[in-house]
Amino acid sequence: FKRFNDSFGHQAGDQILRSLAALMSSRMRSQDVVCRFGGEEFSLLLPDTDTKGALELVEEIRAKAHESPSLTHITFSTGIATWDFEESAEELLARSDAALYEAKDSGRNKVILSNNTTKCGE
Repeated sequence: FKRFNDSFGHQAGDQILRSLAALMSSRMRSQDVVCRFGGEEFSLLLPDTDTKGALELVEEIRAKAHESPSLTHITFSTGIATWDFEESAEELLARSDAALYEAKDSGRNKVILSNNTTKCGE
C-alpha cells in the first residue's frame, strides 16, 4: 500500500481505505464487526460463522473489490483464522496474520485459511 500512497498520494490512499471499509461493512450482519487493525489491515469478527461461511464472505468481498472502479489499483489479500476456544486472542491474531502473509508471499490477491492446529510460536 506504501507504493500506492507514493504513486497516487495519501489522500487517494485514504479514499481507497474508506471505500474498502464501506464495501466490507455493507456485507456484514448486525453482530459482525469490521475494524481497521492498522495501516491497510482490517479485521472482521464474524460470530457464529463457520469456516465455509467466512471463506464465502471474504471471497465475495474480494471479488466485489476487484470489480469496483474505485478499488482497481489494489489487491485484496486475506488470512482467515477460526477461533479455537482454548487459544488466546493473541494466538488467533498471530495465526490470521501468518495466513495473511502467506497470501501476500504467494502472489497476493488471495484468501488463505490458517491451519488451526498450528499455534503461535510453532
